[in-house]
Amino acid sequence: MGAPLSVAVLALNEASRLASCLESLRFADEVLLVDGGSQDRTVAIAEEFGCRVVVQPWLGYSRQKQLAVDRCRNDWVLILDADERIPPATAAAIRTLDLGTAAPAAYRLRRRNYFHGRWIRRCGWWPDRVVRLVDRRRGRFCDRQVHEQWLARGPVAELDADLEHRSFRTYADLVQKMQLYSSLSALEMAHQDLRVHPWSAATHGLWSFLNTYLFQLGLLEGFDGFMIATANAGGSFLKYAKLYELNRYGDGREGED
Repeated sequence: MGAPLSVAVLALNEASRLASCLESLRFADEVLLVDGGSQDRTVAIAEEFGCRVVVQPWLGYSRQKQLAVDRCRNDWVLILDADERIPPATAAAIRTLDLGTAAPAAYRLRRRNYFHGRWIRRCGWWPDRVVRLVDRRRGRFCDRQVHEQWLARGPVAELDADLEHRSFRTYADLVQKMQLYSSLSALEMAHQDLRVHPWSAATHGLWSFLNTYLFQLGLLEGFDGFMIATANAGGSFLKYAKLYELNRYGDGREGED
C-alpha cells in the first residue's frame, strides 16, 4: 500500500447502524470516530471496536468533516458517515493501492444507495461518484452549508470499487432530509445574495420531479422511485420558496404583527 490508512467516521445517534460500519473497517490502520454529541450508545460502541473517539458539537457538514480529517494520525484518510459500509472487495482494492509519492491527490468511489433493503439503480442515485479517499496534505473541504466537497490540490483518480450507503430507512427519512437540506441550501444562496421570483419554486420543483421520475427512470423503481422523485421535487420547491422568503422577509418574521 505504501502508506498507513486512517478512516474518519462521523456520527450522531447512530447506535443502530454504527457496528455494521465499523465491522467493515477492520482493514484500516486507524479508525477515528467524531461524535456530534450522541445521546445513545454511539460512543460506547465505537470504543468497543477500539476506535479513537473525539466528541465535537456539530460545526456544520464541511467543518465537522475537516476536523475529522485533521484529527487523524495518518495522511491518507478514508472519509465515511456512520450509515456507509466498505464491502470486502473495496477494502481489498484500497489495500492494494500504491499510496506512495506518485499517487494522485484523491480517489473517487462509486456509492451504492440502498432504500428499503434494495439497491436503487436509478433516480440519479447510481453511479453516485464521491471523493472519499484523500491525501489530506493535498486538499481540504470547501466551507459550504450543505453538499460539502473535498477540493483536491492535484489529480483525482477513479477507483473501480463501491461503497454502500444505507441512509434512508423510511419515507419519513426522505422528508426529514428534504426539510433540513432545503433550509441549509436556501441560507447558503441567501448569503450569496441570490434573488428569485415567486414562481421559481414551482418551476424548479416541477423540473426536479420530471428529471428524477422520467429522465432518470425513477418510474422503474416502483413506488419507492415515485417517492424519491417527490422528495427531490419537494426539496427543490422548498429551497427556492425559502430563499424567496429570505429575500422578501429576511429571517421570515418581518411580516409578523
